[in-house]
Amino acid sequence: MESGIKYVKHNFGPAVEFHDGVDLNRQAHSWMERVANVRVHGTTDERPLDRFAREAPSLLPLPRAERVEPFLREERRVGRDGFVAWERGWYGVPWTWAGQRVHVAATESTVEIWAGSERLAVHPRATRPRQRLVLPGQWAGLPGADARRTGAPLGRQCAVVDVEARPLTVYDELVGVWR
Repeated sequence: MESGIKYVKHNFGPAVEFHDGVDLNRQAHSWMERVANVRVHGTTDERPLDRFAREAPSLLPLPRAERVEPFLREERRVGRDGFVAWERGWYGVPWTWAGQRVHVAATESTVEIWAGSERLAVHPRATRPRQRLVLPGQWAGLPGADARRTGAPLGRQCAVVDVEARPLTVYDELVGVWR
């Protein structure tokens, strides 16, 4: 498989100029039909086109998309700010998910954030690096700074009273003067 990727990168990649994903796919299919599938493969000593025709009757159909989708998701942790970092952007989820693990599934145009079978958010793909996409209602129900509970104080400051210490005889003399 790795050699196949190198083959495409070194033989198709350098020469391709395309306008969008559709144009790139069209050119790649054309290149496979004209070049890649009709050459004699170095390992099998056969043309891939001929080998596929011989093996095709033994191949099983691909599984349904719904069955494969969970395996195509990438795990991420939601930041304290309620955003998930993925590829070039930051994608918002409900604030209650901060610090928890979620899964990211993407298409060419959208990014979905999942927690098990629950879809938390759908966003368009980021178009520039570090772009933040906020989920509508992302912070709904989040207590504001003024709504924070104030707990009981942890300590209490006491005034320092400086009392002069005198012998009791001073008081006896003072009382004697008043009598």
